[in-house]
Amino acid sequence: TGNLWGGLLPRQLDVSQGEASSIETDAAQGNGDPELQDIFLDEAFDILESSGAALLRWQADPQNHLEVENLLRDLHTLKGGARMVEVAAIGDFAHELETLFEDISVGFLAPGEDLFTLLQRCHDQLAQMLDALRSGQPLPSPQVLIERIRQIERSTRQPGPSAVPSKPEPAGAVVP
Repeated sequence: TGNLWGGLLPRQLDVSQGEASSIETDAAQGNGDPELQDIFLDEAFDILESSGAALLRWQADPQNHLEVENLLRDLHTLKGGARMVEVAAIGDFAHELETLFEDISVGFLAPGEDLFTLLQRCHDQLAQMLDALRSGQPLPSPQVLIERIRQIERSTRQPGPSAVPSKPEPAGAVVP
């Protein structure tokens, strides 16, 4: 299957050798039912195709919040399926992405080129992880991307100039 972006986004995340390590096979690939895992993989690749198209549509129209909701739904489904078949690495990575999209959905983060680049890399990482799972190989670690997501999330939750302003009090309201 390879890059599910259809070759439109060939960028790969540059990481050092230490950061690009694979996750241990036993812990990453679960101990669940192989038939259930095959069903999960079929669904997961469908989700990746759908989310890749939604991400491209959202990039073309960053004010289109419907695509953000579609991406959130796709990630939630992927997370649940991965956890059901005991593939924690994919479930945990999807959870981090879902949290990031929740921040976008509620307005804590605004779409921009840096964010879209990160999301493209995350999508490609999920595709690589699913390819590895399907072929029985160790899963490539998403840790560098998870750390970047967490860094962005921390910056959105700290008070400062970039913080989302609170709602103004209505005229005549009593402020305790």
